Amino acid sequence: MERAERVVLGIDVGGTKVCVGVVTEDGRVVEKQRYPHRNVPVEEWTKELMAQTDALLERCGMRDRIAAGGIGWRGGVGVSLPGQCGSPQPAAFGYHDHEA
Repeated sequence: MERAERVVLGIDVGGTKVCVGVVTEDGRVVEKQRYPHRNVPVEEWTKELMAQTDALLERCGMRDRIAAGGIGWRGGVGVSLPGQCGSPQPAAFGYHDHEA
């Protein structure tokens, strides 16, 4: 029996948009989406993030293959999907230490 491909869920919270993506262990982007980052109460913001993430996982059909996840935001330290929402950077997970 062949081992199912494992994937990583990444969330990048920016000042104007939120990017959600699923990436394989070798860096291939399986599915991604972005939506506007709205200035709303945290409960509403969290519900939108969960709905967007749920829709993404439903589309790509890999909900049961998630091995790890990460969330990044401007400032502080996080794991994110750098450049995966429109910029020409390669598909990869990145570790950002904004204090360094």
